[in-house]
Amino acid sequence: MKGDGTLRQRLDGRWEYRVVVGMDADGKVIRKSFYSTDKSGRGAKNKYKEWLEGKEQPIQSKQTVKMWAEKWLETYKKGRVAPQSYRNYKTYVDKHIVPALGRFLLSEVKPVQIQGLYAAKADLSDSALNHIRIALNGIFESAVDNGLCGTNPAAKIRPQRRGERDPQVFTREEVETLLAACREHPDGVYVEALLYTGLRIGELCALMWSDVDLERGVLTISKSASITGERGRKYEVKHTTKTGRTRQVVLTPEGVELFRRLPRRGLYVFTGDRTAFCSPDTYRRRYDRVFEGVPVRHLSPHKCRHTYATFLLDAGANIRAVQDQLGHARITTTEIYTHVDLETRRENVDRLVFDKKAE
Repeated sequence: MKGDGTLRQRLDGRWEYRVVVGMDADGKVIRKSFYSTDKSGRGAKNKYKEWLEGKEQPIQSKQTVKMWAEKWLETYKKGRVAPQSYRNYKTYVDKHIVPALGRFLLSEVKPVQIQGLYAAKADLSDSALNHIRIALNGIFESAVDNGLCGTNPAAKIRPQRRGERDPQVFTREEVETLLAACREHPDGVYVEALLYTGLRIGELCALMWSDVDLERGVLTISKSASITGERGRKYEVKHTTKTGRTRQVVLTPEGVELFRRLPRRGLYVFTGDRTAFCSPDTYRRRYDRVFEGVPVRHLSPHKCRHTYATFLLDAGANIRAVQDQLGHARITTTEIYTHVDLETRRENVDRLVFDKKAE
């Protein structure tokens, strides 16, 4: 890394401070030596400091943001983070950072250009903007460390937050319409399972019949289907959840009835056309088909999880009980659902009810 030098005394009595000062356009490390004849070698280090202060011309890098961003992904992220995290980093780099800044030399980029990038992406979510900020800082901090630019132009710039927004959920009328459609659609169970359990798609895909206890009305969640490898969309079932914890999810009577109706085609509750378990991509396709021709907003599958949490809290459920049901590591994550003010809020409800009951 830039600035990490080694000090040694040569056979001729001189002290040599050898330090990494940069990297050339091919990614090869450039080192430079500084010498002194004092007793401790401090003079050699001082000469390096003087050089840094501009008494000698620094090495100029010809690497563009695009070149170094690709190098950064390959060197600092690939194999060092989870495959899905790597894919996310690559998406933000390829779709947002490179189109805006890729053609500039690393040393040419100024804070105003970083601010301009954030302004142009103002329609993105706070989460997406934050991920772009993390990637930008990683790219430029590593560039500084490797002597490719003098400062990190993204260090003091932050995207303007759009403020906390309530999670998007289905209304009660939409849920009723959707559940009615599910009963007539061959893929309706893929929507019902999300609404009646609040599980993540990866957790439902990894759910085995051995995890289902219908006598007690409980699901044991200990596995999740996730992407493996940086390329393609290959999934595998991993024996861990997002938080690394096994939890038990209590089913409503409607949820128990749903699992009683499901056919048993193998070890997994949901199976693929040619695979032992249904991949998240296949699950989403089946979920999407249910919305065709149904007068309901086509929200993403994860919004069913938001809906489940919101309805539980609306019905008066204890927030820590909801945290356990959802498998949130922090209760602050669960608390975001307490701010949702649905038009169909009902008072004095002591359990989760999706369907209107005839009086």
